[in-house]
Amino acid sequence: MSYILRMRLFSHVVGSVTMSTETHPTPETIEAIEQIVDRARSLYSLPAVAVEVIQLTSNPKVDAWTLKECIQTDPALTAKIL
Repeated sequence: MSYILRMRLFSHVVGSVTMSTETHPTPETIEAIEQIVDRARSLYSLPAVAVEVIQLTSNPKVDAWTLKECIQTDPALTAKIL
């Protein structure tokens, strides 16, 4: 991850951060930022799709095609299922 991206993420996470151009983050700060980025990569599926899947599966008359159509609108959920 680039230094600039780390600083932007750090700024966003902790609020307004003022650093001179000569100041560099500590290894602990970089590690904390990288952990946040790693966790962000595993975000949950969109709530709207999850709610729709729950609603569909609670209906005993729903067919597999309808369920597939709903699930395929969310790439993350589709990848998890595959």
